[in-house]
Amino acid sequence: MPKIPTEDLFLLIQSLSKAEKRYFKFYASIGSANPNNIYIQLFDAIEPMKKNNEQTLFKKIPQLNPRQLSNQKKYLRELIDRKSVV
Repeated sequence: MPKIPTEDLFLLIQSLSKAEKRYFKFYASIGSANPNNIYIQLFDAIEPMKKNNEQTLFKKIPQLNPRQLSNQKKYLRELIDRKSVV
């Protein structure tokens, strides 16, 4: 069964305020020894987009494995959800 791209993460990131985005980036980088984690790069790539386009993500993040995109998006979504609860 082919995977259908969803816009839920894109819409979630677009709905965050500037302060929430800044806080999320701070929160996501606290526990990470590597500030260039894929999920932080994914957030940075999705944030300025006007339209959801996964091909653009692969161009902006060359080390992003197409088979792992859904897992990375899921992890990023969980981080954002966790941040909003804290």
